[in-house]
Amino acid sequence: MVKTVVMLIMLLAVPAWAVVRPPDLEPNDVPFACEPNLCLSPVLDWQIVTPDIAAIYAVRYHDSRGLDTELTATDPNGAEILVQSLGRFRDPEGGWSQYYQIMFTVSGEGVHYIELETTDKIGRSDCRTLLVLSISDDDYFILPGSPPLPVARIKDAQRFWQYAKKNNYPVTKPTSVLN
Repeated sequence: MVKTVVMLIMLLAVPAWAVVRPPDLEPNDVPFACEPNLCLSPVLDWQIVTPDIAAIYAVRYHDSRGLDTELTATDPNGAEILVQSLGRFRDPEGGWSQYYQIMFTVSGEGVHYIELETTDKIGRSDCRTLLVLSISDDDYFILPGSPPLPVARIKDAQRFWQYAKKNNYPVTKPTSVLN
């Protein structure tokens, strides 16, 4: 009798520690400017890609019953999207997880709003937005900040080492600059 009661309590408590839906990203959490009004659903994640080069993104759908699901991905800007199901597996935290890979190619620069929607066999669905920033492969490089002035460089080096010492950085005193 005690074993039965314990088993029932454990079975009823499983949803308490089961997998939960991840929180939605706020527009401030995205490292590039986007228009929140163009998102048809809450933001799941973001990615930065190069135009006309295929990118792959992985997503997981969690279901407590293990029903087959379909994932559709659409982009109003016309990105080419291919969805591949990777199979359904028992989740160690309870329930089942269905994994998908999404391969997409966006043309041109700008922000794309890819809508991901899953639907199971009984009609339940969830929809999230993947924000994609497409930027061209512009050259970027490091330039010197100022012309090489010996006096300014020594004073800058002294300020740098004093700052590092005040903030307890594990640095040693450079003998060639400060002597």
